[in-house]
Amino acid sequence: MPRPFRDSLKHALAGLVAAYHNQPNVRIHTIVAGLILIVALLAGKSALEIGLLVVTIAMVIVAELINTAIEMLADVMHPRLSKSVQILKDVSAAAVLVCSIAAVIIGMLLFYPVLGYN
Repeated sequence: MPRPFRDSLKHALAGLVAAYHNQPNVRIHTIVAGLILIVALLAGKSALEIGLLVVTIAMVIVAELINTAIEMLADVMHPRLSKSVQILKDVSAAAVLVCSIAAVIIGMLLFYPVLGYN
């Protein structure tokens, strides 16, 4: 029997809190995201631009959460690091890097006029 939505939500939020408290990169992404959103609001960005920032921020945080889950699962399944596990971890970290680079580019495009460049 499927679990109630309330229980699923509780577990998902517990996972988010655990990642925030145990993963420095999740904290960094979350803090930077909050600051970026504040700057966007103060800069008078449109709802569409703020929406694009929210989706971009979510993309980076989701990639970081998936990377964390993959790395933790790999550590449990293979406590001794093998070449395959190292590649697995490197590839999942690369996914976060690609998302982060895309986020920086989107941020630069959105804030380029605010920085005084037209």
